[in-house]
Amino acid sequence: RAMVILVLGGTGTFGYAFTYYILRNHPDVSLRLFSNDEYAQYTMAQKFKDHADRLTFALGDIRDQRRLERAMYKVDALIHAAALKQVPILESNPFESIETNVNGTRNVIEAAIDSAVPTSILISSDKSPHPENVYGASKMLCERLWLNARAYTGGRGDMNFVFVRYGNVLGSRGSVVEVWRQQLAEGKPLTITDKSMTRFIITPMKAASLVYGVLLGAPWSG
Repeated sequence: RAMVILVLGGTGTFGYAFTYYILRNHPDVSLRLFSNDEYAQYTMAQKFKDHADRLTFALGDIRDQRRLERAMYKVDALIHAAALKQVPILESNPFESIETNVNGTRNVIEAAIDSAVPTSILISSDKSPHPENVYGASKMLCERLWLNARAYTGGRGDMNFVFVRYGNVLGSRGSVVEVWRQQLAEGKPLTITDKSMTRFIITPMKAASLVYGVLLGAPWSG
């Protein structure tokens, strides 16, 4: 049978790229796209309407563990890309960051264990090592929860929890590329945080192929 992958945060930048990548390259894979954005699901369904037989959409929030359990029914793998990510906004709304990024990730882990999902992949961030802001700290905690998830499986060896960490995704929503494009359009100089800084950038499609490669590297019985 076809492999079924659940993508949490499925209508975000990664979800779009991963959907393009799978539909283009892996005809034996079906996707279940989970997000809390009703309109984004509608527009995405229209964009990929020629592949409706391979896509299903689930409306919900990772703050709701029961809804996650329903979405995980009979999936072969899940990719957890759902998060609040805007650094300045999360600095002034730290409680919301904890509710979604940390407690929401705990809900994902609990639901994945209860649903016996064979492979679960967390999309982390290059801001998680030595974090200096709320977002980075929340992703660091996500990683720690994910790394230690097996401690709650009762010794079962048929569930895998792995995570990937990469840099800035080129052109993602709210990224610096949007700021630079606006500055170029207005004839303004491009602003950077510090002249000595280094930015690590990856394209959305490269991120999608990377994650799928990680998924294939984990055991799966189809």
